[in-house]
Amino acid sequence: MVRCPRVVWRVAATAAAGGSTLAPACCEERKKGVVFVAPDMRGGRGNQGLRGLLLAFHGQGLRHAVEVRRSSTPGACFVDRRIHEYVEDVLNSGGRVANLEKAFSYRCVDAPGQSSEDVDVATAAAKVRNASAGVDLLAAVPSAFEELVPFADQLSSALSLPLANDASTSRLRVDKFQMQQAVREHCGVGVRQTLAASVPEALAGSAGIGYPMIVKPVNSAASDGLFLCRSEAELKLAVQSNLSSAGVFQQKKTAVVLQEYLQGEHFVVNSISLDGTHLVQDLWRDEKICSDREIFYGHQTLVDADEHRDVLEFTYQALDAVGLGMGAAHLEVVRTREGVRLVEINPRTAGHEPRATQIVGHDQYTRLAQAVLRPGDFLEDAAKHDNARPWPKGSMMVVFLRAPADAEVPSAELLKIVELPTFRSFDRAPVAMLEEVLANYPFSFWIAARTRDLFTVPMAVLLAGPEEALDRDLRRIRDLEMTTLYQSYGSFDPVACAGVLTGGDYDAWKVRAEARRAELAAKRNAEKAAETDKNGSDPTDASKRWRHLHFGARDAKDTPRARLGRFGLRDLPGRFEGGFGAVQDWSRVLSLGEQQRLAAARCLTTRPRFVVLDEATSALPLAAEKTVYDQFASEPRIEGYVSVGHRVSLAKYHGVVLELLGEGQWRVMTPAEYEDGSTIL
Repeated sequence: MVRCPRVVWRVAATAAAGGSTLAPACCEERKKGVVFVAPDMRGGRGNQGLRGLLLAFHGQGLRHAVEVRRSSTPGACFVDRRIHEYVEDVLNSGGRVANLEKAFSYRCVDAPGQSSEDVDVATAAAKVRNASAGVDLLAAVPSAFEELVPFADQLSSALSLPLANDASTSRLRVDKFQMQQAVREHCGVGVRQTLAASVPEALAGSAGIGYPMIVKPVNSAASDGLFLCRSEAELKLAVQSNLSSAGVFQQKKTAVVLQEYLQGEHFVVNSISLDGTHLVQDLWRDEKICSDREIFYGHQTLVDADEHRDVLEFTYQALDAVGLGMGAAHLEVVRTREGVRLVEINPRTAGHEPRATQIVGHDQYTRLAQAVLRPGDFLEDAAKHDNARPWPKGSMMVVFLRAPADAEVPSAELLKIVELPTFRSFDRAPVAMLEEVLANYPFSFWIAARTRDLFTVPMAVLLAGPEEALDRDLRRIRDLEMTTLYQSYGSFDPVACAGVLTGGDYDAWKVRAEARRAELAAKRNAEKAAETDKNGSDPTDASKRWRHLHFGARDAKDTPRARLGRFGLRDLPGRFEGGFGAVQDWSRVLSLGEQQRLAAARCLTTRPRFVVLDEATSALPLAAEKTVYDQFASEPRIEGYVSVGHRVSLAKYHGVVLELLGEGQWRVMTPAEYEDGSTIL
């Protein structure tokens, strides 16, 4: 492989431990700062990524940061204060930092504009200077989205930051067409491609590429607008779909890129660069799923960098070609029969929280912070080897779930994934809330949207272990997806909804789920009426006869309202619209005592043969508790019951008491002996 010439960068860092020529000796004691360029995050985009970067830079000694928030609405910094709160609560320990010199100072300045091209760079730079008096600013770091890269480069130039890429080559790093051209010119290899601003242009340009081919926007992310076309008809649809819709960055798509479809082994590369020196932090083998015209994320497996030196060498060349000598990059490349080729470069950190930190020792966040704040250490590490090698006991896999349609996802099915031997955690999901719900509400469900791109992947599953075990659990997850993981809207009681997974739409679900339940109810009523007309009797008569045979006849006066009345709840149906058919979140509208009495009435309605009562009367007065147990004792169908509780008053309703003393000790007593405190050996 031809080694491309190195590019000379503006940074002048040395490999001596901690050594750097970034600032003169007279300024070594000044506080160092970093500028983070972020989008308006009121929709939630990029918030987690910025937090991760702040935490990593803080861990490397950073004590000042300025967030430049590009927003279409002035005053975005004052409307959304979540990052301010994070800095104070986490980085400054809730304001309890003893040494004020070590306190983290954070400022947010607005950069109004519909897009990065609309921002007044000079005004933004002036705001940053005012917010950083007495601070040596080192770099401008784009947070999560490549749309911010040109603005970050221009801001770096306006502020004369020592760590920066050339702003005149920004387009090479974000334009999917131009970056391929740059790689071809710099290294003599590339893919067949063309630009098209209309369907006729696409059809004319496709002749030089051949099918199958890829169609995608000039500037995009997360597989937005990505199509695999195998025919002229599919090409027309792909071009029309792109040019008639806004991009993932809400930009107007004025042209699309047509590229040859690269067949071979796909890889995802996460790297950090400083002074034109590149370090691959983690390397993943990438498996995509092709379905009709669409391409979806499948799964990625962490691999040893030493076994793929050709991929690493090509990565270095591609980064040099587009002028990325400083900062993070997230690349996709393919090893074809002709050699390694570029799919695209994303000049920022990967669009998710770091996944392999515990396995490879670092991640993009910590390495980027090291490159900016301790360049000597970074260059020394980069000179040793690339860090992308998995742990000795196995590897790691990221499995991207794919919902074939809008769906309800039962927590019980997600628990089957949690129980897999290699399961490590969920990703791309509200993890803390998800884990709490799965642990405490296994009968709940979640709302998912049909997977169209990375932004609508319901969640990802992180697995770790031996490769054969990873492959086995991957097959189990895919089997669940094909069978029971995704249920149609309206399959579950709406009160059991636990939340929305990535891309899900609660309002759309609510409307469609209600319509679906009404449709099913109408269908059941129609079937019942048809059966009645056919046989001359209610089809539920057979069910009634079966219940009579197994449970005995009920007294005509033993109505549902009467059973509620035995527990002081006779008026309960009248309190809610729908009466006995009302659907409510009962834990919110009823007191704990009412819930316990309702549970007892429900138990009498179903008349089980055996009952287990776990703290079933803990919120009831003693008189109401006696009523519950008297009713159970008088029900002939109930052959016995076991109670779990702390009240001494429960003993009189039972024949034997088993007291658990802790540390494996227990004792058995009669109720009288329990009340007296004596024991039976």
